[in-house]
Amino acid sequence: MFVRLLLVSALLAAPALAFAQVPACPQFFAGGQPPALLNPKLGQRTTLLCNDAYAVLASGVTGGALWSAEHPTAASLDAARETPREGQFHVEDRLPPGDQARLEDYRRSGYDRGHMTPSGDMPDAQSQQQTFSLANMVPQAAELNRGVWAGMRRRSGTWRSAAASCSW
Repeated sequence: MFVRLLLVSALLAAPALAFAQVPACPQFFAGGQPPALLNPKLGQRTTLLCNDAYAVLASGVTGGALWSAEHPTAASLDAARETPREGQFHVEDRLPPGDQARLEDYRRSGYDRGHMTPSGDMPDAQSQQQTFSLANMVPQAAELNRGVWAGMRRRSGTWRSAAASCSW
């Protein structure tokens, strides 16, 4: 009886282990594999969040994004140009409470909430709102965000921030 129970347990565990090897939301990653973290300390308390048009690795240690990934196409960027830029910053409720960044974290800090995946790349209102998750933010110097960076986005004809995302 014990051997049969052990065998059934092993058979049930095998598919779960195989499933664990498949990364979530592979459509956003080159070769279907998410970026590797070179510093193992950064891998503590991370959560991969899959959204409609991008993925982000949120860190409970830093309270922000470690990386984000999207796969923009000419069609999605054309749609993004036609989508009015709107959105409300919000706490990411898919994260454990102790790992969530809060709006208060940015108040009077001297930093803006800098999108890792830019809202201006998003082809529709729902995808755009997803980029306003605090899990997709990093502190950004206000002078940079409102100055040089804003000018680059305006000149490119889209709100795309080339340094924050890559395409292949």
